[in-house]
Amino acid sequence: MTVVRQPATMSDFLAKKAANGGTVPQSSGNVWAVATAPGAGIIWDKAVLEARVDPGAESSKIGTSLTGSVPLPNVHSLALQIDCNVLQQGKVSRFGIGGQVSNYETHQSAKVTIEKIGTSFVVGQIMSTTDDKWLRTFGAEQKLFEGVTIASSIGETAQGTTSMSLTAGFKTSW
Repeated sequence: MTVVRQPATMSDFLAKKAANGGTVPQSSGNVWAVATAPGAGIIWDKAVLEARVDPGAESSKIGTSLTGSVPLPNVHSLALQIDCNVLQQGKVSRFGIGGQVSNYETHQSAKVTIEKIGTSFVVGQIMSTTDDKWLRTFGAEQKLFEGVTIASSIGETAQGTTSMSLTAGFKTSW
């Protein structure tokens, strides 16, 4: 959240406007919430509902994720995940007609984790209303030591090119 102090005088107002490229600074903010619920028996282990509203960027998102795990001998775990999201871009007009674009997307993935060596492999695919085909990905993540990971992925793009990434992460709690 960003809160802009209101100018006390006209000269203060004009100075703020000049310092901001001719526009008056505006207050802004966004809201984000995630709720996690237990699964439904053998169907899935965990359900997650996420909602986000960002009026400044004129966007909102609501989504859900279902995750199911299957124990495997000598491998330790296999996690299957399905995500469905509704994204909206643009301003809503006064009468609710026009000005708003909705994009629906779905993600599906399978992740195999080998606990002994701290390695996970993920295969997945994504489809959205902006693309007319499934875009596939493959990735791997390696736990280097407590809290530090490195991950890489390779995937298809809607334009037919290949997308590659390499990331490192650190996570701790106290």
